[in-house]
Amino acid sequence: MACSAAVLQDVEVCSAAIAQPLLLGKVIEYFTPNSTMTIEEAYMYGAGMIVNVYLMVIMDHHYNLSAAAVGMRIRIACCSLIYRKVLKLSMVSSGKTTTGWLVNLLSNDVNRFDMVTLFLHFIWIAPLQVLLVTYFLWQYVGVAAFIGVAFIFLQTIPVQIIWSEIDLVRSTSYLRGVYMSFMVFTERTSLFVTLIAYVLLGNTISSDKVYSMAQFYNVLNLSLAIFYPMALSTGAEAMVSVDRIQEFLMQEEITPRKAIPSTVTQNGMKSCSLGVTIKNGCAKWSPSDAQPTLSDICLHVKPGALCAIIGPVGSGKSSLLQAVLGELPLETGSLLVDSDISYASQEPWLFVGSVRQNILFGQPYEKKRYQEVVRVCALERDLQLFPYGDKTIVGERGVSLSGGQRARINLARAVYRDASLYILDDPLSAVDTHVGKHLFDECIGTYLATKTRILVTHQLQYLKEADMIVILNEGVVVNKGTFEEVLKSGLDFAKLLPSANEDEPKEDPSFIRKVQSRQISTITVNSVQDDADDVLDPKESEEFQTKGAVKWVTYWRYTRAGGSICFLSFVFFMLCFSQVTTNAVDFWLTFWYVADISPEHDSQTLLTKT
Repeated sequence: MACSAAVLQDVEVCSAAIAQPLLLGKVIEYFTPNSTMTIEEAYMYGAGMIVNVYLMVIMDHHYNLSAAAVGMRIRIACCSLIYRKVLKLSMVSSGKTTTGWLVNLLSNDVNRFDMVTLFLHFIWIAPLQVLLVTYFLWQYVGVAAFIGVAFIFLQTIPVQIIWSEIDLVRSTSYLRGVYMSFMVFTERTSLFVTLIAYVLLGNTISSDKVYSMAQFYNVLNLSLAIFYPMALSTGAEAMVSVDRIQEFLMQEEITPRKAIPSTVTQNGMKSCSLGVTIKNGCAKWSPSDAQPTLSDICLHVKPGALCAIIGPVGSGKSSLLQAVLGELPLETGSLLVDSDISYASQEPWLFVGSVRQNILFGQPYEKKRYQEVVRVCALERDLQLFPYGDKTIVGERGVSLSGGQRARINLARAVYRDASLYILDDPLSAVDTHVGKHLFDECIGTYLATKTRILVTHQLQYLKEADMIVILNEGVVVNKGTFEEVLKSGLDFAKLLPSANEDEPKEDPSFIRKVQSRQISTITVNSVQDDADDVLDPKESEEFQTKGAVKWVTYWRYTRAGGSICFLSFVFFMLCFSQVTTNAVDFWLTFWYVADISPEHDSQTLLTKT
């Protein structure tokens, strides 16, 4: 498609566009005095102009469509690469990647590919067109053609320099004004200079030459003063965008692990005979860190076991989980873990969507499993309070929910996904004591009983139920084993943790009342319990709009924002003056030609008098 677009643009610019002035000159030649052209030839040239314009329109639109399609494909491909790269970034790379950087890549840099494909071909088409137009102008007026073409180059070269230095200038609006003024006057000034040189060389102008040269200079003006500078500027901007996208794509990725086949239990859930094994693992978040985050970690979690990881704040519990996930690469040692992992983060993450969408997270909806997950994650009561049940829309990051509700939805998302290994980073810290007991007994202890589970927690009362306890302190495994083995070791691990009664999380009752007050739906509690599919979809309320007239003072202030009265008056004067001078050139050419063909005047006499 790109090659066909380039060929079409070449044919249009170098053939059809140049043929139009030649045909126009032939038509005008029929109306000049002493013309020997027949009426049939004049009709033929006129019909040729119409057909040529029709072909130019077809080729131009097909080229624009093809070039825009190529640019769109490049933009979409780059967006897809960026999206895929984001999902593969390591934690270190994620810390270096800011939201503003990603937004700039996806909103500004990739959009430059839509423009560069439209003008890029003029980098090589414009020089070829200059040679052809110069040849035909030389056929018309001889050496005077080189003067006019040289004058166009003298006007467009500064514009191209301006575009190349545009990033170094504080305000680009003034440069754009200079660029537009060059674009408007290049054609007329070049034509005027060529005609003066042609007459001074002792020649006589004719209407067919004047209008044909005007068309030729119009073609050159479009290529040299508009399309060629745009090709250079958009090409330079696209190269800068390519460098920025390449810099992002070269960020460090997560090292992929080889997939290990899982077995399926009788209840249809996945299970794995691998578990988690770490031998002499050492890791650090940044190579520049003096001390490693994790040191000499030796850990083996049997398949189907519940491993509880405890330790003081900053002891490396979350870092150990990130190492198991592959987000924190090991510098030394080895890691053997199943690739089918489900993860519940310490900080709940929710997106704008319904509660059901946040739980499913793209997984297929299975009614029975979904209802069971809602039950074991203690969300039934919350769905009864929500105005639209599980179809209630949550705000950005779950701002419309309490901390406990966000934590339970975050846990339900991880539990709903059928995996072999579940990594739970302190999901019980944001809920009440009785809710936490329900989550541990029903969800972690019963529903996930056949799965390998790694649980980070500060709740000491649940350690007795764990198959294995790992105590971390400053990135080192202080002790590990069963609950009885840890007790026999004599280590008072309770001192490593905050008091069990200190800062006990509680659901905000005022928040619950606010949720209850939003029960504007006519859906009954029983209908939510029986079948969540019967809940009506939430309706968008009509936005409040204010109607009225804009005051004239608003327009006046908007106008004054552009500058002072003197500056605006000067701008208005320059607009009028530029239009007057533009029309004066056309009027002078007409006057010159009429005076030239009259018996009492010739070109030399008229030029001498003026």
